[in-house]
Amino acid sequence: MQRGWPPGQQVVLFDYAASRAGRVPVDLLGDYAGRLLTDGYEGYAEVVRRNGITHAGCWEHDRRKFVEAQKVQLKGKTGKADWALNQIRKLYAVEKQAKALAPAVRCVNRRAGHLSISSAPGSTNHWPRYCPKVRWVKPCTTWITSGSA
Repeated sequence: MQRGWPPGQQVVLFDYAASRAGRVPVDLLGDYAGRLLTDGYEGYAEVVRRNGITHAGCWEHDRRKFVEAQKVQLKGKTGKADWALNQIRKLYAVEKQAKALAPAVRCVNRRAGHLSISSAPGSTNHWPRYCPKVRWVKPCTTWITSGSA
């Protein structure tokens, strides 16, 4: 497993494999037990379960599904997809503000911003009701409300 450089820094690792089998992430991640951000591919399920990994989902992948749902809403009507896209837009705004900050300050800013969005009336507690078939609802809302941003 590749660790960050310089020491203590995070790393983004892109590893190519000709197969998308579940054994690929098992082999790649070894005994890693931190956080894993993925696109939702089920091939990661085994290593997540086996290693006790905190599995985080990619909001951009889910956002696309809400955009598709929004396109089939009745004209002039506001629906669940609009609500979800608005929540994601708020999270993206927090990230945009945090991008230019030093890492320690960025973490504090993200935590405060994400928690203010998730604790607002009608916010994160509605994700499961509004988006019951989105795989990332539970992992992402848990991540946001835990302050692990």
